[in-house]
This record gives sequence, structure tokens and C-alpha cells, in this order.
Amino acid sequence: MSVQAPSPKPNKVVWALTAVLCACTLVALWVTGARIKAMKIAARRGEVIEAAGNPAESAPSRVVLRRDQPVRVEHFSLRRNAAGNVEVVDAKERPLVEFVRIAKGQLRRWQELQLSFAEVSAEEATVDVDFKPGAACFGAGRYRALRPGLQVQLAKGSVTVTAWDPQAPEATLKFEGPGPAVERKVALHADGKIFGVAFRLEREHLLLDEAE
Repeated sequence: MSVQAPSPKPNKVVWALTAVLCACTLVALWVTGARIKAMKIAARRGEVIEAAGNPAESAPSRVVLRRDQPVRVEHFSLRRNAAGNVEVVDAKERPLVEFVRIAKGQLRRWQELQLSFAEVSAEEATVDVDFKPGAACFGAGRYRALRPGLQVQLAKGSVTVTAWDPQAPEATLKFEGPGPAVERKVALHADGKIFGVAFRLEREHLLLDEAE
């Protein structure tokens, strides 16, 4: 009668290493998730968080915008209005920005949503859509979703909304460019040019454009 040898007991060192590896994996996943969430929240507030390292980015998707035919892009909708401008609205149909003076080769951005115009004609606009978490807004437009912290970059300077009273309406804007930063309180219908940035405050939007 043969006697079966007892099964070898698992090595305690192997078990310990396995546990450590599992713990490291969970921590890495948690950190990555928290980082992505923070960048998305910052993007909606107009803040900028630099991404660490050089992660691979997905290729942009291409859409065609025709007048009064909305196109859904994740939680945004893009619309080309009767004036030929491109409007961006959120999932609740709230207007965020209306990009003006669009042309072939130009770039516009509402926070993380980046639009690169490959072709522009009277009938339609072909747009490469990409997402840049943590990015600031960019380009000429009527910015409607104003809030403190919202930053808009243009070719020669940038504008940050440091205070906003929609009841007045009245805004405090910080202009940054080649010289020392300039902060100015702007009332309804006020306009001007600072650091190559032209601005005008209307009741429902702040118009920002390149100064001529």
C-alpha cells in the first residue's frame, strides 16, 4: 500500500510578494483614476493641470458640421449657426461658447474640448475633435459660461475671469501678455484692447478676439 506524500505548503515569501504586487496595482489604479477625475474637474473650472509624463493620446475624431444640424461629441454638442459660427453646448443644452471668425487651419478650444478646422466653407465645416484634459479655452469667441477661474488664451495674450457678477453684469478680468499682468473691472458694454486682446462685455457673454 502506497502512501501519498503530503502536498507542499505554499511558500510564505511567494504569498507575501503576491500580496505586495496586488496592493501596488490597486494603488496605481486608484491614483490614475483620481488624477483623471481631478483634471476633468479642473478643466470645467477653467484651471490648468499639467499632465505628468508623456502619455499616448488617442487620435482625434473627424466630424462635419452643417448649419442647424447638431453633432454630439461625448458630453458636448456642436452646432453651426446661421452666421456660420460654431456653438458648443453642454449635456443640459446650456450654451458654453460661440466661436467666431473660424477658418481653415484654425484651432479653438472650450477647456478640454479642442476643435481643429480642417476645411471651412459656406455650407459646412470639417473639424478634427480632440480632448486635452486640463487645457484652457483658446480662440476668438463669445464666451457665455462665465465663472471665476475661467481662462481664455489667444495668440498674443490670455484673459482670466477673477470675479463675475451675472446680475450687474460685471466682471473682473486679469490680462497677461508680454508685460506685467493687468487686472480690470469691466461693466456692461465696456470694451477695450489689452496685450493684443480685444474684449467687450455684453449681458449674456464676454466677447474676446484678436486685437487688430
